[in-house]
Amino acid sequence: MSAKLNLYFKGGKFFKNPSVYMTLDEVEVEGELKASGFEIEMPIEEGRHELFMKFGIMKQSFVFDIDSDETADCELHYSRLWGRFKMKPRVL
Repeated sequence: MSAKLNLYFKGGKFFKNPSVYMTLDEVEVEGELKASGFEIEMPIEEGRHELFMKFGIMKQSFVFDIDSDETADCELHYSRLWGRFKMKPRVL
């Protein structure tokens, strides 16, 4: 069996609700990725993964490891003060 990625972003108040561009291991993540919030669930292979995000001029990446049959439950938080995301991964 493969592992699973759950990615959450509560969102915030942004003018015009811009899109968030995201790739997982250099493959674009599809879905309604908006600054007002999103939730993505997708199967992934075990091993090390890189999540890359672009929001406005900000570019950021996160690296996480996952084993077979595990779920990476990742919640993103955005700091308006610093203009950066923070990811809190939990492996279930």
